[in-house]
Amino acid sequence: MTTQPYNILLIDDDVNMHSLVRFMLRKLPINITCTDSYQQAQQTFPPNNPPAQVILLDYKLGDETSLDFIAPLHAAHPNAPVILLTAHDSPNLIVSAMRTGAFDFLSKPITEPNLIETVNRAIEYYELIQTVKDPDHPHPTPTSPSTSNARFEGILGRSPQMQTLFQTIAKVAPTDVAVLVHGESGTGKELIAHAIHNRSKRASNSLIALNTAALPATLIESMLFGHEKGAFTGADRMRTGACEDADSGTLFLDEVTEMPLELQPKILRFAQEHKFNRLGSTLVHTADVRLISATNRHPLEEVRNHRFREDLYYRLSVIPIHVPPLRDRVGDIPLIALHALYDYAEKYQKPFNEISSAALSALNQHHWPGNVRELLNTIERAVVLNDSSILELDMLPHEILSPNAPTPDSLDNFANNSSNPNIPQPQNGHANNHNNHTPAVPGPNTPTLPYDPIAPSKPDEIVPMAELEKRAIEHAIQLCQGSPGKAAKHLGISEATIYRKIKAYGLRGPDSDPDLE
Repeated sequence: MTTQPYNILLIDDDVNMHSLVRFMLRKLPINITCTDSYQQAQQTFPPNNPPAQVILLDYKLGDETSLDFIAPLHAAHPNAPVILLTAHDSPNLIVSAMRTGAFDFLSKPITEPNLIETVNRAIEYYELIQTVKDPDHPHPTPTSPSTSNARFEGILGRSPQMQTLFQTIAKVAPTDVAVLVHGESGTGKELIAHAIHNRSKRASNSLIALNTAALPATLIESMLFGHEKGAFTGADRMRTGACEDADSGTLFLDEVTEMPLELQPKILRFAQEHKFNRLGSTLVHTADVRLISATNRHPLEEVRNHRFREDLYYRLSVIPIHVPPLRDRVGDIPLIALHALYDYAEKYQKPFNEISSAALSALNQHHWPGNVRELLNTIERAVVLNDSSILELDMLPHEILSPNAPTPDSLDNFANNSSNPNIPQPQNGHANNHNNHTPAVPGPNTPTLPYDPIAPSKPDEIVPMAELEKRAIEHAIQLCQGSPGKAAKHLGISEATIYRKIKAYGLRGPDSDPDLE
């Protein structure tokens, strides 16, 4: 599918830069407008004209700096990421630019691969904002020319896995076949059940959900099938169960593989014949119910281990639906994160409206063992604990900022038996671990340290995570001959991240700019 060209605004007082950028971006589906001042940009894009989607802004425009132009540019060009072009990439400048609202920065002289990659990421981010604001319409990009909607029955997802899932739900929902939804905890299995119900012919009736893992084994049968008065101690009146309450609707059995084996034959009977007995009664009742089940375990493994009946498995899983973990849903993490940011900002009356490029990168790189639930909790925590318009990298929890950092349980092993392969190691380190590791940036002037920067000074000392991170960054910068950019590459983080860390930890590099402190 072809897309409309994106409007790129370049503000740079060097006309040679105009030609260079046009040449480097010649293969992208974009229209570039070049101006040499902020005032000329205002005239080129009057209020009634379509705004730019990405802005390239030179830091030095004549005798003035351009940081003060970022806010009015955002006002004139809503949601357009601003990429700062600078030959003065000191830590303080980068931090100031990011806090002012810059999406990213490029150091001059710029290279074609870096420019293309950064502009493409900016376009993706622009379209991400558009998708969050209007998820029911497709928003293709040069790298993701999808025509599918990003929201389906309240579920967000534009990844191929989720689009396939949405198509499956749309086909299955109008029928009455039993569905077994399986996936890791936090992936949204109950949302899938509701989506199937809402698209079915039973949507006008109730969906009754019952979590079998949350109930004592002695109560599950009563909660499912109901009981007569006097059926057991405390049963002072007749009570209907979930099967009866869901008549003409849908019964959702969550964590179904946790159901006691002795109860499974009764569920099998209900699934086959739609018949049941209340506890304490021989009278047979019927209920017209569509069954949807869910589990966070591997169902067939439960069958092989004799914890779940094979005949019940096949009865409940006429249509098995797998919900992919968040880490496998490429492109969905920023979409969900930004949507959550808007929701929580409104809920808690906070000014958040943007996630920085560095923070998005960290979110994308995290493994998300808790899946969507963990991501939502992360965004909510950042909104509650901070007051800003931009969710910055340092607002994220430590396990996301430093995914390779040791946990308290593994700290001793980390200090005594391992080294971080992403950090260049000194040639003259402790003999027990580091003497077989070649520095990633060797050279005649490569500095060595008289101590292991990531090991405790005392055998029984527990070093705080922040201190480990500070030492690792300081060590990497020294091994990279004072270059934060090279250190960031070997540490596996972005340049914007390392400059923020240098600022936060008070590490002074050779290019620090005291005027900006």
